[in-house]
Amino acid sequence: MYFVMPGFSFNVSVAAQTLAISTFVPQRYRNKVKGLLGNYDGDPNNDFRAPNGTFLSPNANEREIFAYASECKFASCT
Repeated sequence: MYFVMPGFSFNVSVAAQTLAISTFVPQRYRNKVKGLLGNYDGDPNNDFRAPNGTFLSPNANEREIFAYASECKFASCT
């Protein structure tokens, strides 16, 4: 699947029984976005903020990522 808005792109593909997601956000939105895919401030250590205020490590394993995403299904992850 490939989704494009003017200046933005979002691509989801299946590889080796996993989903691969790639995104492109224009530079003018740096430090102005937040959500499930991070906040685009250049610091990978604060991209994934759970509803309880903790941050998921950029080196998280699959289990930790799944738990984070599950939390975000029912609450706002910023």
